[in-house]
Order: sequence, then structure tokens, then C-alpha cells
Amino acid sequence: MHLQRERTFLQAIIYMFTQFIYFIVSLLIYSTYQKPDYYIFSDNTALILFNVLFCIFIFLARKSYVRLGQEIINGQCDFHYERMDRLTNRLTILGLLFYTLDIYALNLKKFIHWIPLFQSFPTLSALCFLLLFFIYISIVYYWEYEIYYLIHPDSPGRMVYIYSNLSFSLPMLLPWLFISLAGDALLFLPDSSFKTMLNSAIGENIQFLILLILIALFAPKFIKKIWRCEPLPEGIYRDCIDATCKEAGVGYSNILFWPIFGGKMITAGVMGLTKKFRYILVTRALIETLSLEELRGVIAHEIGHVKKSHLIKYFVSVLLFSFVIVNVVNSGLFLCYKALGTGHIHMATIVFTCFMILFMVVYFRLIFGYFMRNFEREADIFAYQMIGAAAPLISAFNKITFYSGRPPTQPNWHHFSIAQRISYLERCEENPEWIHSHDRKVKRSMAAYIVGVLIFIGLSFQMPEYTRNDLFMMHAEEILEAAIEKEPHDAELYLLLGEASLLNQHYQKAIYAYTMSLQFQTDNPETLNNLAWLYATCEEVNLRNPKKALDLAQKAAKLKSSQHILDTLAEAYYVNGYFEQAVQLAEKVMKMELKNPEYYEKQLKKFKQALL
Repeated sequence: MHLQRERTFLQAIIYMFTQFIYFIVSLLIYSTYQKPDYYIFSDNTALILFNVLFCIFIFLARKSYVRLGQEIINGQCDFHYERMDRLTNRLTILGLLFYTLDIYALNLKKFIHWIPLFQSFPTLSALCFLLLFFIYISIVYYWEYEIYYLIHPDSPGRMVYIYSNLSFSLPMLLPWLFISLAGDALLFLPDSSFKTMLNSAIGENIQFLILLILIALFAPKFIKKIWRCEPLPEGIYRDCIDATCKEAGVGYSNILFWPIFGGKMITAGVMGLTKKFRYILVTRALIETLSLEELRGVIAHEIGHVKKSHLIKYFVSVLLFSFVIVNVVNSGLFLCYKALGTGHIHMATIVFTCFMILFMVVYFRLIFGYFMRNFEREADIFAYQMIGAAAPLISAFNKITFYSGRPPTQPNWHHFSIAQRISYLERCEENPEWIHSHDRKVKRSMAAYIVGVLIFIGLSFQMPEYTRNDLFMMHAEEILEAAIEKEPHDAELYLLLGEASLLNQHYQKAIYAYTMSLQFQTDNPETLNNLAWLYATCEEVNLRNPKKALDLAQKAAKLKSSQHILDTLAEAYYVNGYFEQAVQLAEKVMKMELKNPEYYEKQLKKFKQALL
């Protein structure tokens, strides 16, 4: 039986990006949920089913890891991290499925949406459900620890292990949290042209850009605290790392011990776009496993990411991808609703969510993975050029292969296999043209990617701009109908239902709602005006009633002589053939202080042409 001593740098990177995808998917599942036309389960049944599903998940997680542990103890399988990671991934996906059922089937969101604080700060509601997803994956880590302890009997406690796993996701939570809270804060701004600009598609993209830049610059300060990093003590290892950085001309704020999983990973890293906020990270296992020359090779590889501007390129890639997502969600979700109709909003949401999950998985696996593989190769080449030999890095790779217990020929979606990386370094030593060839490949690929995304973003701005109000109007009718069931004599609710139905082009329902509103409040000029306009101009000709339109418009004008009510009366005169009265009234309106004079000029011209 072979037991792997440590996690490797390669496995750490795989793990981090896998966690990133899970986090994005869980957030997307929550954010695209819409209230269904009806609830499948009552409140009590939903809560009971939630607890049943939760217990089932705990049972499945425990059973899976206990069985794997028994197989390892009994020598029935050769163990390496690959098998445990596969099981963890399967259970995390199962947790995502249970999480989706909690939101879409059990509609757990209804239990907190009424809380005033969550209505004022929607981000807090989202945090509650992200916490639910974190609880699911914490259960996975809780039982995964049983296997980890078999390998590392001297490992830190179970809670430290769970925190170490979750801390990979916490840095990814920061950008979303800050951006979402900033969006919530905008809701409290007074209505103004500035607020209107911020809520437009261009304004939202500008906000997102500024916040993302600030996060990219200052996030490393927070992340090192989340990861509980401490300065690397003075000594030969710190001197080696410092000398390597100075030789490459790369400044940094500090060299830190990365205590993730108690420092058991063989890994190093660099984070931060600027010198003031840049940190070199190493684990205790890395220092204990590699020689000084091998450590220099690994650090030179990490420096290569800085010198080749990979961190900036990753930032640009994530930024452009985020713009794509913002614009796709902003327009695509509403187009999906319109395609399937307002009667199938819940189904449209599920379809769109599935499409977005597939899109993100494909994007990260194919496009982002392509750049990650080639950036890693570029960093390998830089380390070779800086040191003047490939041997130290190749030696480090061989140790990684030994301790990982995985075949050196096994690639993954964002790294070439160890064998491929070693082979390419050897080819570069034999013929430097391989270096130039790879440089050209990366530059051309990055240029093509940027051009492609910019074209996509440009096209997205040509699509109709939809807002949260558009989404609200799609749900407004069902919300108002539910409110009317509780307050069946509320004239204001019927008025609002009429306006929502009119905007959604449900004209028959709008007529009914306005009529019911007038039964309970006969002298409301806005209700009289809206129903008059609908009778005069309805797109469904069979619903028009010019005589009723004129009668209602005259009553409204007696109560309130505002420009839009007088315009409705003029339109009522027009549809009844009283063109002269329509012209006289339109001319009276033109003398008023108008917000939209072009519209009223068009109305007057129409009436005058009819008079001729």
C-alpha cells in the first residue's frame, strides 16, 4: 500500500480552481431563482423534507469515506490523493444538487425574503444561502478528514482541516461580497440622473471595473489574514528566496509561510499585482522536501508569473469574462423569459441557469484552462532561462511526481502533465527556437481572446437594455394577485395590478383590474385616465370602446387637469371623431410645461391631419 506523504503544488492549483467553479455555480443557482407560479410543498412539508435531505446527505458522505478508509486499511486499494479527490468532487456535486433542490424544489428562499433587513440588503440573503452551501461542503470535509488522518496522523485537528479547505473559497467570496454590497448601497441613493446612470448597463460596468481594480490591488492584505500566513523566519531558505527575487528584479512586501493544511502541501505561490501588496508564499512541506537549488527553481517559476505579467493577464481575463457574464445575465435572462412567456418564468429560469452553468464550465475548462496551461509553460521557460539550466526545476518536478503517487503522463484541464513539462524544458535546452515559438503562441492567443471578448461585449450593448424593474414587472401580476386575495377591497392594489397587466400586454386583465379599482374608489383620476386610454388605444381592437373612453376621460379631466390626463381626453375625442375638440385640447396642452414636448407635438399633428 502506497501512502502519499503530501499534497503537491499541482494538486493545490487543481483544488483551488475546482472550488472556484463550485462557488460560482452555487452563486448562480441562487441568483437566478425566481418565485414559481405555485409552491409544490407546504411550509411544514418543505422544512421536513429539507431536514430529511440534509440527513441523507450526511449519511451518504459518512458511508462513502468510511468505506474508502476500510479499503485503504485492509490493503484493498493503492491509495493516492487522486481517489480521495474524485470522491470529494462527487460528493460536492451531490451537495450542489441537494442545494439546488433546497432552493428550487423546496423554495427555502420564501422563509427569509419577508425579513426587512434582507429586503434592504439582498446580499445578506445571498450570504445565508451561500452559508448553506458551505455547510454542505463542510460535511464533506468533516468526513474526508478521516482519510486525511490515515495519511497524516500528526495532522492538525478536524476543525483546522475544515477551515483550511473553506479558506480556499473565502478569497473568491471577497470580490462578489464587496461588489454586491456596493450595489445594495446604491439602492439608498436619492433618485437623480447620477443614480440613473449608475443603474444603466454602462454604469454597472463602470462600477464593476472600479471595484474589481480596487479588490485586485488590496485583496492580498485580506487573503493573507484569512489564510493565517506568517513571515518566513530568517535563515538560509528566506535568503535563497530573497536572492532569487532580487536577481529577477521582482519586489515584494513579504515572504510568508502558508500554513494551509498545516503546511502539508508541497506548494508555493505569489499573489499581488504591485510590490506593496505582493507576497511570496511557501509551505513547510516545500522547504522540507526540496533542496536549495530545487527551491530556487520553484521560486523562479513563481517569479516567472510576475515577470510575464500572468497575474495581470489573469486579472484582464477574469475582468473581461465578468463583463461577458454581467451582460449575458443582464440581457439573456430577460430574453429567455420573453421567449418562453411570462407564464413560464420558473421554467425559463431553470433553463437559463443550466445554460449558464454549462457555459461557465466550458469556458473555464477550454478557454481559461488553455491559457493556464500555456502560462505555466511560460513560467517554466522563464525559470530555465533565469537559472541557466532546466535541471533544478526538472528535479523538483520528479519529486512532485514521486510524492503525488500519480502518473507523470497524466495531464489535467489547466496543466500539462509533468512528463510534457519536462519534455518541453529539455527541448528548449536543445533548441531555443521552442522558447520563441511558445512566446508567439501566447501573444497571438491572448490578442485573439481580447478581440473576441470585446466584439462580444460590443454586440451585447446593441441588445435591449433590461433592468430589475423589467424583471419585477414579469412577477408583479402574481405578487399583486396574492396581495389582493388578502385585501380584496383595496382599490390601490387593483390599480397596480392594472398597470402591471397593461405593461405585460395582458389587456383583458388590465381592464378587469381598473374596473374593480373604480368600484372601490370611483374618483381616482389616474385609474379613470388609465382605463380611458386603454379603451381608446388598446392593441387588441376588439377590446376598444371609444364611448366608454370618452366618458372616463372627461371624469378624469374634471378631477385633475394634468397634461397626460388632458392628452388622454384629446385622444378620446379623436377616436370618437371629434377632431376639432381634440385639436383645441392638444393646443392647450402644448402651452403647458412639458417633459416630453416631441410626443405632444406628434399628437397635435395627428389631430390636425384628421381635421383636414
